[in-house]
Amino acid sequence: MALLTPPGRGAIASLAVRGTRAWDIARELFHFPPSAKVTELPNRPVTGRIWLGRLGEPGKGGSDDVVLCARHAEPIPWLELHCHGGDQAVGMICDVLARQGVVACAWQELERQAGARQLQLLAQQQLAQAPTLRVASILLDQFHGALARAVHRVLLKLENGEGEAADEELRSLLSRRQLGTHLVTPWRVVVAGAPNVGKSSLVNALAGFTRCLVSPEAGTTRDVVTTTLAIDGWPVAVSDTAGWHDNAASLERQGIERARQLASDADLCLWLLDGSAAPMLPEDPAGIMALVISKVDLPAAWDWQSVSAVGQVSSPAGVGIKELCAAIAQRLVTEAPAAGDGIPFTAELGEQIEQAQCDCRAGQYHKARNRLLELLS
Repeated sequence: MALLTPPGRGAIASLAVRGTRAWDIARELFHFPPSAKVTELPNRPVTGRIWLGRLGEPGKGGSDDVVLCARHAEPIPWLELHCHGGDQAVGMICDVLARQGVVACAWQELERQAGARQLQLLAQQQLAQAPTLRVASILLDQFHGALARAVHRVLLKLENGEGEAADEELRSLLSRRQLGTHLVTPWRVVVAGAPNVGKSSLVNALAGFTRCLVSPEAGTTRDVVTTTLAIDGWPVAVSDTAGWHDNAASLERQGIERARQLASDADLCLWLLDGSAAPMLPEDPAGIMALVISKVDLPAAWDWQSVSAVGQVSSPAGVGIKELCAAIAQRLVTEAPAAGDGIPFTAELGEQIEQAQCDCRAGQYHKARNRLLELLS
């Protein structure tokens, strides 16, 4: 048996029980309510059938209301029990099953015993952390074999001696490598600029609620405030940072230095320019920087219309926010994958595929083939 839901308090917990005796044990422990038209489970499980009752040993401790589902009837019964969540309720059910000889294991081991391949297990692990519907949809594609099918296409070309065609397939997979590593780990976007250009207001507008303190006084933001959002279905961690200027006191200067480092390491840095005041650009542009004009609802103090910017916003009024979100998504994911595309959805998978490509380009097709077969194992 394996616990499928995270440990801790929760409304519902799910347990999987698999084995040749799983159904016999369920028939012994499962009890229908007195009002039910049936008194016991059928002799054999039926795939997809669901039963509502109680699970426990009469006279030997507690029992709990459960939903019993036969996920697979053949060749080896695979059952799922859905009970009340919480450590005590789950522990009681596990104790009842353990007294019948059921052994606990990790859910990965249960899936592996059922024939799940490495890529399926990895996809399931990532699915449990999917922050958005779009990400979950992509990971479900990988679980159902999108990446495996792409790797098989490469293997076929290698077996036929089509090195260039195999290399092109690998190149296509690696073009989606960065996206794959940001499916459950958010992209990092830093909002930077001079003091009082509207950084905190912009982060609040992107979040849709007041996440950062806004004040006309310079130096209000001294530390980094990060908010994780979904932008066009992609997870994005947006960081509000201290305003960059030269006359900062010691504490504020530390915040500015941290902001510089974050901007340098970010996937995208949005540098805000106040449209209603003299603009200030950084002397040393950090990271991948894109300009955003703020306060466009106020009288213009300079010709910001002539500047190539990814957004022109008035954050308190919500002007330009939708368009800026679209621009951010386009900068981060230049080409969204189509349904069914294979994606290296972990950093390790990307490394394996890159190594296979290096072998392929060196003419070491046998070595590339072995790497890819290891990935599929």
